[in-house]
Formats: sequence, structure tokens, C-alpha cells
Amino acid sequence: MRSPDGETSFQFVVSKMVYSTYSEEERREVHDQLIGSWVGTQGICADGYTVDEPEDASGAYIYKGTCK
Repeated sequence: MRSPDGETSFQFVVSKMVYSTYSEEERREVHDQLIGSWVGTQGICADGYTVDEPEDASGAYIYKGTCK
């Protein structure tokens, strides 16, 4: 999504059932890799990005990120 001031942000959602047997640290590492792969594939955030801690929603983790 792009705001009127030009800031680009995104949301990335991962089901809680995926990687549920992993430790929290392992799961976050995999999620970070998935987010990085998706951002690269989509061709957004050419100068990098930051991602907030995930929101624990019903049945999913929701990551909110902002491009630099």
C-alpha cells in the first residue's frame, strides 16, 4: 500500500498452523526468510524494509512492514 506522502508499506500473513512444531525463534527465522523472499519477488522496497513484531490474530501471524 502507498500513502499520499509516498510511504510504501505492506502486510504479510502466515497461518499459525504452518511451522507450528518449530520453536518460536525458528518460526520467526523462517517467517523472516519468507517475508524477504516475497518482498524480493514482488520487487518492492528496493532500499530495504523494516518489519514490526507480528500481530497474533486468530489463526495467523500478521506482519506489518514499511519500506525505507
